[in-house]
Amino acid sequence: MNSVSAGNDGRRRFGAAQWILLSLTALGLLAALAWILTSPNHIRAQSSGDPATRHVPRGGNLQQALDAANPGDTILLEAGATYTGNFVLRAKKGDGTITISSRALDALPEGVRVGTAESKFMPKLVTPNGEPVLRTEDRAHDYRFVGIEFTVAAGVYIYDLISLGSGTTKDLDSLAYNLDFDRVFVHGDPNRGGKRGIALNSRSTVIRNSYFTDFASDFQDAQDIAGWNGPGPYVILNNRLEASGMSVMFGGAAPAIEYMVPAGIVFYNNYVTRPMGWHGKWRVKNLFELKSARNVDVQYNVFENNWIGGQSGFAILFTVRTCEAGDYPWAVVQDVTFSHNIVRKSEGGGMNIMGRDDIRSGCQTPATGKVTTSGAQVKGQDTRFTAELKPGYHLVVNNVSRAIKQIAGDQALVLGSTLPDDTRTPANFAYIVPEAGQTSNITVSDNLFDAIRPLDGSANGTFVMISSGARNIRIEHNTVFQGQHILVATGAPSQGVVYRNNISPHNTYGIFGDSKGSGVLAIDTYFPGSTITRNVMYGQGIEPFYPRGNFFPAKIEAVGFTDPANKKYALTNKSKFKAAGTDGRDLGADMGLLELVEADVVSGRLPQASALQSAVKRALQAVKLNPKT
Repeated sequence: MNSVSAGNDGRRRFGAAQWILLSLTALGLLAALAWILTSPNHIRAQSSGDPATRHVPRGGNLQQALDAANPGDTILLEAGATYTGNFVLRAKKGDGTITISSRALDALPEGVRVGTAESKFMPKLVTPNGEPVLRTEDRAHDYRFVGIEFTVAAGVYIYDLISLGSGTTKDLDSLAYNLDFDRVFVHGDPNRGGKRGIALNSRSTVIRNSYFTDFASDFQDAQDIAGWNGPGPYVILNNRLEASGMSVMFGGAAPAIEYMVPAGIVFYNNYVTRPMGWHGKWRVKNLFELKSARNVDVQYNVFENNWIGGQSGFAILFTVRTCEAGDYPWAVVQDVTFSHNIVRKSEGGGMNIMGRDDIRSGCQTPATGKVTTSGAQVKGQDTRFTAELKPGYHLVVNNVSRAIKQIAGDQALVLGSTLPDDTRTPANFAYIVPEAGQTSNITVSDNLFDAIRPLDGSANGTFVMISSGARNIRIEHNTVFQGQHILVATGAPSQGVVYRNNISPHNTYGIFGDSKGSGVLAIDTYFPGSTITRNVMYGQGIEPFYPRGNFFPAKIEAVGFTDPANKKYALTNKSKFKAAGTDGRDLGADMGLLELVEADVVSGRLPQASALQSAVKRALQAVKLNPKT
């Protein structure tokens, strides 16, 4: 064996054994370095401060990775792996999006909706209990989930599977923002069901190319997506949505943020349906409902499979509510466009539009003092209750609303009209701004409503119900096949109703008003000053009951549809109603565009038509997202 010795120059010399040991040590360090660089837990960065990629292996600590991530980082999860917990998205300082993604993302093409078949390419985030599998911390921002499955442990009934923002905070600035869920699979337990997929109370949020199912209940309303305490904007794009109560709802609970109304909602290219096997099992209400929302754009969707159950069976509801789970008299459903959609197989009706909340009697109006009333005169008791009031605002006294005409000192005012006798006692009061608590400015155009009748095919089903003083309702260029009524009117008259350029059967009752029968008397009573013209209402002996300027062919064959037996509802070139609209267009909907919509929506791909692509691009840019990401 060679020994270590030192020469006259003092340099250390190694024997053969020491050289071998040093070589093995060096090789070991290189192997360890190679393992570190390829380890699933390793964070690789180009240099200090650069975006990093974090690999969390099967069984790894996802919350630790989320907490350690910096803006711009990517967290990769293993396809097919399960990550169990109640995960929290923290507020981070700095710019850049934190992306949480499947490592098998190449198997999930951009712009194509995912389904159950794609779940094998997704990591699975599972809540073991009734708490959300994912929630946001105050002021959390810029997170993107792509190619992820979110669900519950077997047998767990979930209330909010994903909670974005907060339904209870009073601080608008604390709400999470800039959130993106793309190609995700969100579902409850198929046997237990669950209340809600996403509680959407954040700001600037996108949900796209995803599949929601098994949010169903036999004792409460269940939704895929619902929001009430977030301002928007929201883009809900190219998803398949299945829920028992209603797939999507805005409003329906008192927002903690005063005067909050969700707004800037874009709902495009979604397939809203439910399995027919749910009939009789779960509590069903409708498919899409707005109770408090403004500036809503609902286009290029398919809505189907709705039946009478927990409600009367209307598929689409624009029904303002100001007194559910709290009192919020400022709620509105306002400035809504519902266009280029297909609504089919809905037992009770197509759409319900309600002008004013008809169930406020169960609500305690928030009191800021007591008042006494005498006709149109109102006086306060021991309070300067007029300090924040202005003429034109509405005063609510014991749930009765009247416009304020004049402020008469610190403790008195004059209303525009008298209050009922039963309010002339000391009473609670509140005030609301003009137009509050009303549904107004609704456009329903270029839609196909098909098979709007009971599942047994009987002669019932209403195209649109309009009630309780709705304002500025425009319904035009729709093609409709309903079992009974075209329009039903009830409650206070609705102003500014336009019904033109539509095609539908008249059936027995046509345009019907409560206690007024069908035709002109119903129209004059419930839709004063309305425009009802250039509509096809096919049926015999009905023309004398309606305003001039409408069309009354005796049978469907006289309309001139291309092939109604096979649901081809474009007009032939020989149809009398070709280019007969007030705008020079064919009467009824643009069936060529709707055929493209149906093909895109059912297949789950983003729109192919250039006009639809442009609309999608604008919607995503409104929330500052790249349409191609």
